[in-house]
Amino acid sequence: MEITPSAIQAVIFESIKELNEQLAPEQHLKATPETELLGASGTLDSLSFVNFVAIVEEKLQARFGVMIVLSGEPIASGGRDPFANVATLVEYIALAANGNVSAWK
Repeated sequence: MEITPSAIQAVIFESIKELNEQLAPEQHLKATPETELLGASGTLDSLSFVNFVAIVEEKLQARFGVMIVLSGEPIASGGRDPFANVATLVEYIALAANGNVSAWK
């Protein structure tokens, strides 16, 4: 299966659905491109965020057969936050899937 932005977004939406099953209703995330994952309007605490990242990584590997690491030095080194919202995460994963993480700015 080709790793397209729409396919990545579908994986993230599936991950949100799975995470929401573990969360209290007031913490539920909406499956929209604009949904904030971190920041002032984000509803995830640190444990929920770690769970979300793990779910996304697992689903990406199961769907596309590639391991994309969504934590660590490249992301933490500054610049735009790929976890600002779903749309930025889709963009980051698309770059990572194509070996272009260095283009993330």
